[in-house]
Amino acid sequence: MNTMKQIIAILLIALVALSCKKESQVGPNLVDLYGTFAIIDPLSIENPLAIDFTQGNAQFKGKWSLITNWTLTIKGQNSGAFKIIKGKSNTLDTTLGQWDGTAEFYLFKKDEECNAILTFDGYPDTLKTNIKIKTPHDFSKDGYIIQDFNLTSFTATGGGTTTINKTEQILNVPEGNNYLRIEGTEPGSSWWFGALPSFTPSSFTGSPKYFPFLNKDTASLYMNFFVYNYGYLNTKIDISWNEDDNGDGTYVGKSNTTDTTKIEDSYMYELEVSKCTLGWQKISVPLSKFPHAGVWIADKQHFFGDRKMDISKIVSFDIAFVTTGIKTDKVGCAVDFFIITKGKPL
Repeated sequence: MNTMKQIIAILLIALVALSCKKESQVGPNLVDLYGTFAIIDPLSIENPLAIDFTQGNAQFKGKWSLITNWTLTIKGQNSGAFKIIKGKSNTLDTTLGQWDGTAEFYLFKKDEECNAILTFDGYPDTLKTNIKIKTPHDFSKDGYIIQDFNLTSFTATGGGTTTINKTEQILNVPEGNNYLRIEGTEPGSSWWFGALPSFTPSSFTGSPKYFPFLNKDTASLYMNFFVYNYGYLNTKIDISWNEDDNGDGTYVGKSNTTDTTKIEDSYMYELEVSKCTLGWQKISVPLSKFPHAGVWIADKQHFFGDRKMDISKIVSFDIAFVTTGIKTDKVGCAVDFFIITKGKPL
């Protein structure tokens, strides 16, 4: 009988042991959260001397003992561009440690040397490495570049008061090699002093009619550009688009007809440069925030067209440099890199 009791006891112990089988761990190991912080692998990057962003993202690497918040800062030595990437982990060897070549403000340049610095919240350790950008991010894949001013020569249309209208490199250039500086005077009657060439679908896609925009994307399409405020008064930039409401492939405006019932929709964003802070600024405006543009007839503003925003029928974008109409000895600004992006601002 005792033998039988022993056998039963052994079976019960075995059953209890099987029922207590260890399950897989859920959540981070406590050691990864509350242990001693130490660097396991230093900060590094694949192919640090020749990063080509047209071939994909750059992958940073590094490993440390604890899961913690970290900040990776990449700074260009020439452009003044920088990128900040934040995360929470104990490694960079994932998509968290990838960089697509974009920047927070100025854009990185070809063959630029950069410094990368990795810091950790609550710990004094700092990791550093150097990298070189062989080919910068290709922004043409992010949207539609209207004008980047990187041609060796570029001339905007000038009003009767324009005195300076040229590309130059005197200031720090936000993108590429050149920006456009345009200046003039305001005698109190001329209103505009310059404009860029009209940007049409054929300029970008070769399409004879419309830009490849969908109305559902109106709020997620952004007009982006850089503007430099020299401190001149009464200077404004007008950016507008024109719609083809009747489907004939062209925009009918005030200058095209004497019959105001045929005037089609136009939407315009106006930036008063004089009210911006001095120096360069990056401007990003969703197309949904462009107000309907009025038409001035006999010093009175009128609104024509069906007044239904329809970006699928845009046939052109226009950029003009204008004034407030007040007599001013000098008006003007510098601009760079007009681009329409989808999904997020530049």
